Amino acid sequence: MITVAVAGLAAAGSVLVRLLLRYNQLSLAADLCAEGRRQLTADIADRHLLIPPFVEATRSRFGDVPALDELAAAFATARRSLDAGECDRIGAAEEALTEATAGLAAAVHGELRGAAVPPPGSQEESVTETLRYLYSQIIAIEGRIAAAARYYNRNVDRFHERRALPLSAPLRGFFSPCEPIRYSDLTLDPLDSSEDALRVIDEDYRPGRLSEEL
Repeated sequence: MITVAVAGLAAAGSVLVRLLLRYNQLSLAADLCAEGRRQLTADIADRHLLIPPFVEATRSRFGDVPALDELAAAFATARRSLDAGECDRIGAAEEALTEATAGLAAAVHGELRGAAVPPPGSQEESVTETLRYLYSQIIAIEGRIAAAARYYNRNVDRFHERRALPLSAPLRGFFSPCEPIRYSDLTLDPLDSSEDALRVIDEDYRPGRLSEEL
């Protein structure tokens, strides 16, 4: 009887140790998801800070070009989705914002090509350089958003895989599922493109897509 009791205690102790290790693994995986989400949210918020001055600089230089309304609508939707924390909508909203920003940049590029070269030191030259600088920063942040989304979604997948294992069953109540944010990779090199944008707002720029399936 003593032998059976000892064997039972040893088995129970082994299960408890394994559960403790699994709990720690799930806790770490959940923390990585949370950190990835915080980083992605911060990068998206950084881009949101640049959209209003980009719009105002465009309006100051060229007036109310049609693409401004599309960007304003996309920006408002993106802000609402981010503030509400809606994972199922953030990706689509950011994709629409990326495309609307690219559309305005293409319109600005067309205006620049048709406009006379502003005199050195003039307000027009200053605003034009501001436009190019802001757009280069927006492109660079788009690269950060894509990288942060990849990191977040990869950690979400790993967390869900570990959470689905049989040993995790008693612990699932402690760890809620995480929602992925769908995206696909950018089709540009952010560093190269940001340098190009300092010289000219590129009409051939094609945005990444943030809401498609992996």
